[in-house]
Amino acid sequence: MHEGPRSIDKEKIRRTVCGLDVGWYSLIALCALAQFITLIMTWQLWQVRETPINFPLWECPWIPFGGLLLLSLIYVLIDPRRGALIHLVILAIACVADQYRIQPQFISIAVLIFGCSSSERRMLCRWYLIALWFWAGMHKIFSPEWPMVTSNLLEIINLHTAQSTAFFSWLIALIEIGVALLAVIRPRFGAIGCALLHCGIAIFMSPLFFDFNVSVVPWNLITAIVGYALFWNATQIIPATRWERWFAVGCLLFPIGFYGGWVDRGLAFVLYSENTPAAAMTTKDGRKILSGWDKLGVPFPREQRHFRTIFSKTGDVGDKLHILDRRPWANERFFLIGPDQSLTEISSSEFSRTSPAITKGIFLDDPLSLFALQRHGATMLTRVEGGPIYAIEFNPEKFNSAILSHLQGLRNLEQVQLAGCTLADDDLRYLSRLNALVGIGLSHTQISDRGLLYLAPLRNLRMIEHQGSQITPLGLEQTLGSAQPAR
Repeated sequence: MHEGPRSIDKEKIRRTVCGLDVGWYSLIALCALAQFITLIMTWQLWQVRETPINFPLWECPWIPFGGLLLLSLIYVLIDPRRGALIHLVILAIACVADQYRIQPQFISIAVLIFGCSSSERRMLCRWYLIALWFWAGMHKIFSPEWPMVTSNLLEIINLHTAQSTAFFSWLIALIEIGVALLAVIRPRFGAIGCALLHCGIAIFMSPLFFDFNVSVVPWNLITAIVGYALFWNATQIIPATRWERWFAVGCLLFPIGFYGGWVDRGLAFVLYSENTPAAAMTTKDGRKILSGWDKLGVPFPREQRHFRTIFSKTGDVGDKLHILDRRPWANERFFLIGPDQSLTEISSSEFSRTSPAITKGIFLDDPLSLFALQRHGATMLTRVEGGPIYAIEFNPEKFNSAILSHLQGLRNLEQVQLAGCTLADDDLRYLSRLNALVGIGLSHTQISDRGLLYLAPLRNLRMIEHQGSQITPLGLEQTLGSAQPAR
């Protein structure tokens, strides 16, 4: 009489591990393995270190979090429900201790572990992934730099043209947004899209292709697997409870704060779109770009507060900092280290001033301007490798006057050669803010004295090559004063 129920109970036991269905337990074990591999690949990031500089949100005792995170992954395998929460908490504390660790791969794998650990958490994980795909695509659409990134990638595989850059820029962004929409409207189609998208990213980031940021490869592979399972088996996508709805809305709205500098890139799903701040500090030894990968296996966090921190800790009295930030609700900013080692915000004009005790600031060249000018055949010169652009020459055969608007992104320019280019007087308005400009070539152009009025405010301008133009000696004298005009 009792054989039937006992056999059923044994079957249930055989199909569960640590209270989870064997299938979901297998997925959580794979997630733990992916996180383990990612931690090992970036091991130095989780240790006590002096260089690269640490970025604590609050000053606290330094702890080697690598071992704690690995132990929490072991506990995940023993008690998935509690272990997933403990792993998330330890990761959050580790990120507070060093904001260098706020990287999407660590956070996303921890969320996948959390989502696989119980049935009620899977809804939250689904909406995290939906928000990730949606905003990864939207950030690319909103990013002026994304076509530049796409162009660089296409050059590696010899597919670079203006048309292919525009096509693939839109295609990649729309694919990511499309996967998010499919996951909501047709979950099984979204599951297939997830698997294809993340497997493709893992392959292209691996040494087989770009060999770039390989620490994200385990994350993408496990997201392809777990994301497929989450949406293929989804019986309901729309949150049923109030707190689930609030979580979903929060995931979709939270990344908007990135555009005001209130939410970090690593938390806002900004993936390779490059619409992040950039900075350079000027010291008595020259300019130093604050970026790079160092030896931690992850990129520099590139938030304004991190640039200010590294500047205040490594700079000296009189050094200056330029932060370039193109986000709509953030601002370009300039800073100086004063006599008492205090950090003071200054204006653009103060940044370019010099004195015996203060360095003359070297502006950060706008990467987007460099990209646009290169595409139009402009030749740009630096005095040292990686230094600021000080001279530019335009090819008359490829010249378009609209491209001059990008010169405002190269505020260290001293020389501009426009000889033979098709120019109108009003086109010189784009040069009116190049305060470092010393010489300009306008030979064999249609520029007249009226065009020179745009150059009159430039106090450092000393030479104007004008042979074959409509410029008169009177116009030169009014523009250059006592400086010697060039013919």
